[in-house]
Amino acid sequence: MPGGAAASVSKLSPRRLVVVERAFKKFDVDGSGVVDLADMERLYDVSRHPAVVSGSMPASLVREMFLNNFEDVKTRDGKVTWAEFQNYYLKMSAEVDRGREIDKDAFFELIVTRAWRLDEDALRVVPSTGLRLQSLEMCEGFAASVPLDLVWKDAASGRLVGYRGVVKNVFARKCLPECLRGHMALQPESVEQGVTYLQPPTGCLLPPYDLIWSTAADGSTAPAGSSAGTTSASTLRGLAGVVLSKVDLPSVPEPLRSYIFPAAKAKLLRNVNYLPVREGFNPVYKKTSHAIGIGATEQAEATCRMKAAYYSGNGCGQVYCGRVGKFTDTFQGGPYTNSSLNVTRKSVAATFS
Repeated sequence: MPGGAAASVSKLSPRRLVVVERAFKKFDVDGSGVVDLADMERLYDVSRHPAVVSGSMPASLVREMFLNNFEDVKTRDGKVTWAEFQNYYLKMSAEVDRGREIDKDAFFELIVTRAWRLDEDALRVVPSTGLRLQSLEMCEGFAASVPLDLVWKDAASGRLVGYRGVVKNVFARKCLPECLRGHMALQPESVEQGVTYLQPPTGCLLPPYDLIWSTAADGSTAPAGSSAGTTSASTLRGLAGVVLSKVDLPSVPEPLRSYIFPAAKAKLLRNVNYLPVREGFNPVYKKTSHAIGIGATEQAEATCRMKAAYYSGNGCGQVYCGRVGKFTDTFQGGPYTNSSLNVTRKSVAATFS
């Protein structure tokens, strides 16, 4: 162990301990077992934390939780020992074990690997834009309500530019051809890569645009309107209405512009196989007893579980700001009031009792 920490401290499984040691050794270059918190804070990547990517927690709260777990106000010294670092991930490990993930060891490894950029060399870099993609899978939670950015590399400056929030987040990027994946960016990816946003045109009342491409028998892709995309052996595929008309098409360079079709132009193409997309995510709800909107009930239940973990002392640093009477009464012997989520709250409270 780093710094000769006692073996009795470790309660992590061997698989989890390996990735935690890798993270600590990234800072502990001299093997002393003590590192500077400031160095850790600079490298800690909250934008790739699973809770931030899924949208279940804001990045600022994840960072605050991280710092508070290492530094107590009364004993703040700016240093983190191997024991302190490991104890933090002991709490994290216990929280992961209480979660719903099927492969809990893999999820724990994902949290640590992303937080400390242990996979920087393995991140997928798209040649067309140089964008580093965090994931090709479908976004979940509140992140699903945040539209994607449409980005490209400016030929003159070599910098990434584009339009913010103009692509509906209703599909997984892995369904796109390679030539398009790097042009659809999650907002944390755009921030990390320093994308310069263009000002969209005002007064756009046109219907959304389609993304359409042609796939040949050998798997190669081309714009649907090109000569390569109109052969008899090619198949047209697309995503209907996913690009908002806030995009000023003349400002989008080729060949990206050739894949974006206004509704009237798309109707002229025959036999387009539109891929299925999920229903738009509406995260609107007022409180955990009154959930409104698609997926809002699940989010309300997740909030209940977070509150329960926090008030029972098992929250691994989670901070819930605000005491809700109907909920906190359950932890002080108070009565339940009628609510559509009472069953959930009772089961959650029982879990931590």
